[in-house]
Amino acid sequence: FFVLLSLAAAVTALHTTPLPLMRLSVRTLAFTPAHNLGLRGGAIELPLGLTGLENFEHVARGACILQIIFMPKEWLTQNEADETAINTVSMHMTILCGVLLFCISGVELVVQTQAQDVKPLLWAVAGTAWGSCALLTLFNWDVFKKPEAYINWALQSFFGVAFLAASLNAILCGG
Repeated sequence: FFVLLSLAAAVTALHTTPLPLMRLSVRTLAFTPAHNLGLRGGAIELPLGLTGLENFEHVARGACILQIIFMPKEWLTQNEADETAINTVSMHMTILCGVLLFCISGVELVVQTQAQDVKPLLWAVAGTAWGSCALLTLFNWDVFKKPEAYINWALQSFFGVAFLAASLNAILCGG
């Protein structure tokens, strides 16, 4: 119910505030100089005015959300070293986290498309969140299966560094 309500709110927000026509263009490879994958607004103009980094994050997070909502046991089995910890409570909490991630993604998409001027702050928050996830993975390294832990940590670290760099670059360079 809450997921549907969040979706309805996001769709309503997208349709009540008209976007400039250029932001809604579906040109996928309009290169602009002095931009690089979101480090100063995006190297490629993509649908809804998202940067390449933002799109990559949405795709990666979307894949994770689908896995943890619809296949929580498989996701836990693939990632957790201690399979005895996989039970109905851990599966419930995993699904709950997936629903919360879905809601966060919707809110982030609305902000990214409707409030371009706050993107540097949003990138700082995203970088801090991803970096915190990478640190938590390192602090709890023994509870994860390998090589999945390396993949998760690498993605978390990449998004943390990339979003923090994008935020700093936008703030310091005024872009």
